[in-house]
Amino acid sequence: MLEEKNNAPVPQPQLQTIDDGTKKMTVGVLKESNKDEKRVPLTPYAVQTLINDGHRVVMEKGCGLGANYSDEDFRKAGAQVVTHKTVLNQADILVKIGPLTINEIRELPSGKIIFSALHPNTQTKENIELLLRKNTTAIAYEFYEDQNGMNPFTYLMNEIIGSTSVMIAAELLSNVRGGKGIMLGGLTGLTPSTVMILGTDTAAEYAIRMALGLGAYVKIFDDDLSGLLRMKQLFGQHLFTSSFNRKTLFKAIKTADVIINSKIKRHDEPFIIAEQLVQLMRKGSVIVDMKIDSGSIIETSKPTNFDNPTYEIYDVIHFCVPNIPSRVARTASFAISDVLTPILMEICNEGGILPLLKKSSSLRNGTYAFLGMLTNIQLAERFNMDAKDLNLLVALF
Repeated sequence: MLEEKNNAPVPQPQLQTIDDGTKKMTVGVLKESNKDEKRVPLTPYAVQTLINDGHRVVMEKGCGLGANYSDEDFRKAGAQVVTHKTVLNQADILVKIGPLTINEIRELPSGKIIFSALHPNTQTKENIELLLRKNTTAIAYEFYEDQNGMNPFTYLMNEIIGSTSVMIAAELLSNVRGGKGIMLGGLTGLTPSTVMILGTDTAAEYAIRMALGLGAYVKIFDDDLSGLLRMKQLFGQHLFTSSFNRKTLFKAIKTADVIINSKIKRHDEPFIIAEQLVQLMRKGSVIVDMKIDSGSIIETSKPTNFDNPTYEIYDVIHFCVPNIPSRVARTASFAISDVLTPILMEICNEGGILPLLKKSSSLRNGTYAFLGMLTNIQLAERFNMDAKDLNLLVALF
C-alpha cells in the first residue's frame, strides 16, 4: 500500500539529486470546480513519493481541503502550493478527479497530459474538439482497464458507494432524519429490518455485505441470472434472490424498510420501480439511489446534492446524490491515490507518456486522446468524429 494511515504524520521528503539521463517531470493537481466533489487525486504521501523520486509536484491552493488536507500538509510533503494558472502552465501532467471544465480547457497550454474522469454522458463535442486542438494526450479513469479487464478506479469507488449507501440508509431510518425510527439490522428477539437491493454489480455486492453484516434481512432483485447466482455463491444458498417479477416486487416493496438501487435504466425501457410501487412503501421508508447519475430504474428518483441530499415523495425518503464517494472523501482519496501514483511514477520515470503507452495496454485502454488525435471509438461514434487506432499510432512514433 502506498497510503499512510489516517492519523499518521506525513514524513518529510528526503530530496535526492538523481541523474539517470531521463527527463524529470512536473505533476500538477487542479482544484475541483464542482463543490460536491471533495476528493483529491494525490495524498501528501503520494506527493512525497513522487518528489523523492526526483520529480516536482505543484498543487492548486485549497485542492485538498474537501478531504481534510491543508495546503501546509502538501507543503510539508514537498509540493509547491500555487495558483490555478501556475499549475496549468508549469505541469507536464495535470491530474484532477472530475473532468476539465470548458474554461480550463480554454486556458490549457498546448501539449499537456491529462489524467481525470471524463463523464462521457455529460461531455459535448465542443469540449472534445477544443481539447484535441490543444494537442492534448488525455486518459480517463472510466476507460482504464488492467490486463484482467478490471478498472481499479471504478471498482474501488463502487466498493465505497455500496458500503456507504447502507450507512446512509441506516442514518435516514433514524428519528433524527425523519425516518421510521428503527435500526438497520436487528436485535435479539426483534424482527430485522428488510433491505431490498436492486442489481448485482460491485456496488450492490458491497451493499449486500454491509447490510448482512448489520443483521438486516436482504432481498436481491436482478434480471441478470448469472449475477444472482454469483451472489448466492458469495453469500450462501439461503439468500433471497428474484428476477424483477412484478408480483414478487409488489409483495416485497410493501414490507421493505430500505431500497438500494444499483441498476441503470436503458432509454427505451420502462421504470422497473414505477411511481405506483413507491406509493406502496410504508411511511419513513428509505430509497438510496446509487445510479442516479447514469439513469435510474426508480421513477421517483431525481438528482440531489450534499447541501440538500434528501426529499420525500409519498412519505418515502429519497437520497439521490450522484457523488457518494465524496461523502467519505478522505477514504476515497486514499483509494484513488494508491492506484494513480504508480501510474504517474512510471510516466515520469519514462520521461513522458509515449514509452509507457507502447508497453502498457492498460494505459492505452484509458487514453481517449493522443497528441491531439481522438482515439476512443465510443466518443467518435457519439459525436460523429474520426478516431485513430492508438495501437498503430504509438507504433509509428
